[in-house]
Amino acid sequence: MLWIILAVMTLVALGFVVLPLLRQGGRPGRRRADYDMAVYRDQLDELETDRARGLLDDASYGAARLEVERRLLESAHDEAPPPDEAPAPHALAPATRRLLALALGVGLPVFAFALYGQIGAPELARKPAATSAPPIAALTAQLAKKMQSRPNDLKGWRLLGRSYMALRAYDQAAAAFEHAAGLAPMDADLQLALGEALLSANKGQLNDLAVRAFKQAHILDDRQPGARFYLALADYQAGRLQQAYDGWLALARASDPDAPWMPQLRAHLNEAASKLGIDAPQLPTAGAPTAPARGPTASDIAAARNMSAGEQAAMIKTMVARLAGKLRSNPEDPAGWMRLGRAYVVLGERAKAIDAYKQAARRWPASSAEQAQAKAEITRLKTLPDQ
Repeated sequence: MLWIILAVMTLVALGFVVLPLLRQGGRPGRRRADYDMAVYRDQLDELETDRARGLLDDASYGAARLEVERRLLESAHDEAPPPDEAPAPHALAPATRRLLALALGVGLPVFAFALYGQIGAPELARKPAATSAPPIAALTAQLAKKMQSRPNDLKGWRLLGRSYMALRAYDQAAAAFEHAAGLAPMDADLQLALGEALLSANKGQLNDLAVRAFKQAHILDDRQPGARFYLALADYQAGRLQQAYDGWLALARASDPDAPWMPQLRAHLNEAASKLGIDAPQLPTAGAPTAPARGPTASDIAAARNMSAGEQAAMIKTMVARLAGKLRSNPEDPAGWMRLGRAYVVLGERAKAIDAYKQAARRWPASSAEQAQAKAEITRLKTLPDQ
């Protein structure tokens, strides 16, 4: 296809050069007198127009017309070309023109292709075009070399670990994440990344190092779904099916039904349930909101009015314990944590109330009024005198 395109382009270019040479004689050059006569005729037409519009009277029109006609006659009788006019440079004999056209039409393409064969590279048309961007392997090698002189560059080591993960060089990724985790031992995400690299390097089997990393990630951030999932997976691989099922079920109930890890989590839950010989759990489908943990209902309050003080206190503690249990199964409910905090305040359990308000503050949107309220309650409770 490339050669066809080049041939067509060559023929078109030659057509502009060869065809004029093959015409029967060139168009003779016009004399200067021819241009002068055309100008004078235009002047006569303009005089007629000016007279018709009333711009010239008869006397002026006659005098002007007489002068223009005189000049027109002089130009018509001037047959000899002026001395500054030379014959047309392309006025060649017909035989010469045909010979020149043949030489250009045949010689130029032959010369061009011969020159291309000597200095061109026709084999490049059969090779795929090389990309201008370096491959990720080369970039990763450059980064690894650079990081040897930057032992304290946390961002660089984290990036190096991710790059090795993309290349499926899991051992190198684990080493990079381990170095980064040493620089930031309180970073839960780095512990999770280290555990995943170790898990991949061990072909999907959890070893002690990976479990330790996931446990550390869970300690640093108990909301981290990845750590909870892999810790349950460790139970599953160790044969502790019930613990694995319970861990995955708690994570599923605490997760948004639209969370990206839910399909895989449902599959593991169903597999664990099948091995345990129980029915698969009924989980909310995607798009369905998770039911929040609720406090005492109106019927609970009505029943409490007919109880003694001791019975009321026992009932309140039971309801608070029920609310706390629901929040442990579904921790992503900041409003529920706020209710639990207020309940603990009523019961006089200040430490538990502060912890509940902290859980709420971590889950409310940053800089929201609800988060500010939770933080204010924490500050107020901490400043209360000890009883």
